[in-house]
Amino acid sequence: MADNRKRLICRKYKETDGAAMVIVLCVLAIFLALSASVLLAGSVALNTARNNIAYEQGKIQAVTLSNLIVDDMDKDARRTAEDASKSLPSYLKEQMMSGAWPSYDPQTDNSVPEKAVRSYVVESAKTDAEGNAVPYSIELEMYWYPASEITNPADESKYNNAHVIITVISVMRKPDFRVQCDFKATVTPKADNSGFDWIWDCAGRK
Repeated sequence: MADNRKRLICRKYKETDGAAMVIVLCVLAIFLALSASVLLAGSVALNTARNNIAYEQGKIQAVTLSNLIVDDMDKDARRTAEDASKSLPSYLKEQMMSGAWPSYDPQTDNSVPEKAVRSYVVESAKTDAEGNAVPYSIELEMYWYPASEITNPADESKYNNAHVIITVISVMRKPDFRVQCDFKATVTPKADNSGFDWIWDCAGRK
C-alpha cells in the first residue's frame, strides 16, 4: 500500500515537473521573441535617426552653397575687371555667348537639347569626417533660356531678361535635397557705350 502511494506521488511529481518545464520553455521563448523585436525596433530607429541626421546635414550644405551662389551672382557688378573674369557670372556669360551652350526651357521645349543641362560635382566623398561609410556628394545642375530667340550669340543686348537656373543637389543617403535658384539677367549698355553691364537678380528660389 505504501509502495503504491509512493509510486503515485512520484508519478504526479514527474507530471508536475514536466508541465513546469514546458511553462519555463514557453516563457523563455516569449522573452527571446520580445528581445528580438526590441533589437529590430532599435536597429530600425537607429537607421532612421541616421538617415534624418544625414538629410539635415545635406540640407544645410545645399542651402549654404545656394546662399554663396546668390551672393556671388549679386556682387558681380561691384567686382574689378580682373576679379569679375574669374567669377561664376563671367563664366555663365562667356558660355551663353559662345554658342556652345544651347538654351533649354522646360516649359516650352519638348526635349532636352544635348549638353543643355550642365552638371558639376562640387564635392564628393565615401566616408564622413569620422570615417563612417556615408557616401555623399554636392552637385550643381545648370541650364538657361532667353526671353526671345537669339539668332546672333555675339549680340549681348539679346540676353536681356535671360534666365539661368542653378540647382544645388546634396546627396547624403536618401532622399537627396535640392535648392533651385532662378537668376534673371538685366543687360544694359554702359554709360560710355563701351559694352554692356550684366546684372543678375535672384528671381526665385525653391
